[in-house]
Amino acid sequence: MSTSRLFLLALLVHALLGSIQVKATGPVVITDQPTSPLGRAMSIAEDKHSSWSPEVALTRPDFKSCDQDVPNLGCSGSAFWLKLTVRNSSTSDHIVLHIPHPEIDELDVYEIIEGQPTLIARNGQMRPLEATYPNGRQFTFKINLNDQEESTILIRAKSIKQLQIPLLAYTESKFTSVKLDRNIYLGLYAGMMIVLALYNFFIF
Repeated sequence: MSTSRLFLLALLVHALLGSIQVKATGPVVITDQPTSPLGRAMSIAEDKHSSWSPEVALTRPDFKSCDQDVPNLGCSGSAFWLKLTVRNSSTSDHIVLHIPHPEIDELDVYEIIEGQPTLIARNGQMRPLEATYPNGRQFTFKINLNDQEESTILIRAKSIKQLQIPLLAYTESKFTSVKLDRNIYLGLYAGMMIVLALYNFFIF
């Protein structure tokens, strides 16, 4: 292959990679339909010594675009900072972000308001229940956004176990519906297990 063709190919690859990066770091548009995991909309930085404050993390230059739908951050024990911007294009003025993965030792969520990180959630398996905010073990947090308004979210996550961040976004009404469907499924599953246990008890 000639030198000119190699050069043109290199330019094409660079352009494609650049367009992917813009897509990955652009705002996530939230509609009334549920989203797929938001990993590719995030940028991620590793804090190997777990020493960054949210103010420091926000200004770090070492954030890199994520190339996974569900970021898999391994078992390093480092703290990881994840950043993304969401835009509300739904009929609701409340957006619910949810991480359906309870095996996270430390989780802090900040909304960037007037350029400053504001804590909106604190949770994690290694923290006592009374230290969680909002109280409870649900990794769910609400953001107030008007129509077409954008907000930047900064997340700190740390775990000595396999660390994955399957972040999902819903409108408030859709999230309520999803929770109801899940509770019905769990109820049916529990009922089936009880019936099977009773059946085995009487047979044997």
